[in-house]
Amino acid sequence: MRDGLSQPPTPFVAHSRWKPPSSRQSVRFLTAPSETLRKNDARFVDAVRAASPVIAEAADLARRFDDILVGRNAAEFDQWLAQLLGSAIASLREASGATLIPYAPH
Repeated sequence: MRDGLSQPPTPFVAHSRWKPPSSRQSVRFLTAPSETLRKNDARFVDAVRAASPVIAEAADLARRFDDILVGRNAAEFDQWLAQLLGSAIASLREASGATLIPYAPH
Protein backbone atom coordinates (compact mmCIF):
# COMPACT_ATOMS: atom_id res chain seq x y z
CA MET A 1 0.00 0.00 0.00
CA ARG A 2 1.27 3.42 -0.90
CA ASP A 3 -0.34 6.66 0.17
CA GLY A 4 -3.38 4.78 1.40
CA LEU A 5 -4.12 3.30 -2.02
CA SER A 6 -4.29 -0.39 -2.53
CA GLN A 7 -2.20 -1.96 -5.24
CA PRO A 8 -3.95 -2.95 -8.44
CA PRO A 9 -4.85 -6.61 -8.63
CA THR A 10 -2.27 -8.87 -10.21
CA PRO A 11 -3.48 -10.02 -13.60
CA PHE A 12 -4.17 -13.72 -13.93
CA VAL A 13 -1.47 -15.50 -15.89
CA ALA A 14 -2.02 -19.08 -16.89
CA HIS A 15 1.09 -21.11 -16.21
CA SER A 16 1.81 -24.07 -18.37
CA ARG A 17 3.55 -27.09 -16.92
CA TRP A 18 5.62 -27.27 -20.11
CA LYS A 19 8.59 -24.94 -20.39
CA PRO A 20 10.75 -24.46 -23.47
CA PRO A 21 13.69 -26.86 -23.53
CA SER A 22 17.31 -25.81 -23.39
CA SER A 23 19.42 -25.99 -26.54
CA ARG A 24 20.83 -29.34 -25.43
CA GLN A 25 17.37 -30.74 -24.71
CA SER A 26 16.11 -29.45 -28.06
CA VAL A 27 18.82 -31.35 -29.91
CA ARG A 28 18.05 -34.49 -27.92
CA PHE A 29 14.33 -34.15 -28.63
CA LEU A 30 14.94 -33.54 -32.34
CA THR A 31 17.13 -36.61 -32.69
CA ALA A 32 15.17 -38.98 -30.44
CA PRO A 33 12.66 -41.46 -31.84
CA SER A 34 9.27 -39.73 -31.70
CA GLU A 35 7.66 -42.59 -29.78
CA THR A 36 10.03 -41.94 -26.85
CA LEU A 37 8.98 -38.30 -26.39
CA ARG A 38 6.36 -36.98 -24.02
CA LYS A 39 3.32 -35.43 -25.67
CA ASN A 40 4.36 -31.78 -25.17
CA ASP A 41 7.93 -32.48 -26.23
CA ALA A 42 6.66 -34.20 -29.39
CA ARG A 43 4.53 -31.12 -30.13
CA PHE A 44 7.61 -28.94 -29.73
CA VAL A 45 9.55 -31.13 -32.17
CA ASP A 46 6.68 -31.06 -34.66
CA ALA A 47 6.53 -27.26 -34.46
CA VAL A 48 10.29 -26.83 -34.93
CA ARG A 49 10.36 -29.28 -37.84
CA ALA A 50 7.41 -27.53 -39.49
CA ALA A 51 9.01 -24.11 -39.00
CA SER A 52 12.40 -25.10 -40.40
CA PRO A 53 12.89 -27.78 -43.04
CA VAL A 54 16.66 -27.31 -42.70
CA ILE A 55 16.53 -28.19 -39.00
CA ALA A 56 14.28 -31.15 -39.78
CA GLU A 57 16.75 -32.39 -42.40
CA ALA A 58 19.71 -31.89 -40.05
CA ALA A 59 17.94 -33.83 -37.30
CA ASP A 60 17.12 -36.67 -39.71
CA LEU A 61 20.74 -36.83 -40.88
CA ALA A 62 22.03 -36.82 -37.31
CA ARG A 63 19.62 -39.58 -36.29
CA ARG A 64 20.59 -41.66 -39.30
CA PHE A 65 24.30 -41.13 -38.61
CA ASP A 66 23.76 -42.31 -35.03
CA ASP A 67 21.94 -45.38 -36.35
CA ILE A 68 24.89 -46.12 -38.64
CA LEU A 69 27.37 -45.83 -35.78
CA VAL A 70 25.34 -47.74 -33.20
CA GLY A 71 24.44 -50.45 -35.68
CA ARG A 72 28.01 -50.56 -37.03
CA ASN A 73 26.52 -50.40 -40.48
CA ALA A 74 29.40 -49.05 -42.58
CA ALA A 75 27.66 -50.08 -45.80
CA GLU A 76 25.12 -47.27 -45.26
CA PHE A 77 27.75 -44.58 -44.71
CA ASP A 78 28.37 -43.75 -48.39
CA GLN A 79 24.65 -43.28 -49.02
CA TRP A 80 24.34 -41.14 -45.88
CA LEU A 81 27.33 -39.02 -46.92
CA ALA A 82 25.86 -38.49 -50.41
CA GLN A 83 22.62 -37.36 -48.79
CA LEU A 84 24.54 -35.01 -46.48
CA LEU A 85 26.52 -33.50 -49.35
CA GLY A 86 23.31 -32.90 -51.29
CA SER A 87 21.50 -31.36 -48.35
CA ALA A 88 20.77 -27.78 -47.37
CA ILE A 89 23.45 -28.20 -44.70
CA ALA A 90 26.07 -28.66 -47.42
CA SER A 91 24.88 -25.52 -49.20
CA LEU A 92 25.19 -23.60 -45.91
CA ARG A 93 28.71 -24.96 -45.56
CA GLU A 94 29.57 -23.86 -49.11
CA ALA A 95 28.12 -20.39 -48.51
CA SER A 96 30.23 -20.00 -45.38
CA GLY A 97 33.42 -21.06 -47.17
CA ALA A 98 34.00 -23.93 -44.73
CA THR A 99 35.45 -27.16 -45.99
CA LEU A 100 34.86 -30.78 -45.17
CA ILE A 101 37.60 -33.35 -44.88
CA PRO A 102 37.89 -34.96 -48.31
CA TYR A 103 36.39 -38.43 -48.40
CA ALA A 104 36.61 -40.91 -51.23
CA PRO A 105 34.07 -43.77 -51.02
CA HIS A 106 35.52 -47.26 -51.46
